Amino acid sequence: METLTREDILSRVDALALKLNTSAEHLFQILITQARIEVFQSTFVWLVLSLTFLLTLRKVAKYTDWKDTMPMSQFVTIFICIGSGIFAVLTTFILIQMVPTNLMNPEYYALKEIGRFIGR
Repeated sequence: METLTREDILSRVDALALKLNTSAEHLFQILITQARIEVFQSTFVWLVLSLTFLLTLRKVAKYTDWKDTMPMSQFVTIFICIGSGIFAVLTTFILIQMVPTNLMNPEYYALKEIGRFIGR
């Protein structure tokens, strides 16, 4: 890993600011605002996925004939429910890690993004 000098870091921060069409002084505030935007965007996507999951379960359960003598329809219903549940749990787990950090500590997000850009 290369050692970056102060001039290298400042030039890369200026390049990031230029890429975001702002000055280096306003870069940190823009990244903090971006952290909040990502929180609301991720929460909205999670809500849409959760509602889709619940509506799918409701439709599948409604149209499954539980008194059917062929257990294949019941197997498909259970398979869809388990698959959807695993997907919902995974997306929830990912959002539980990201959303509180970005909402309560957006400075960490800003520093992480600057570090990620500088690391290139």
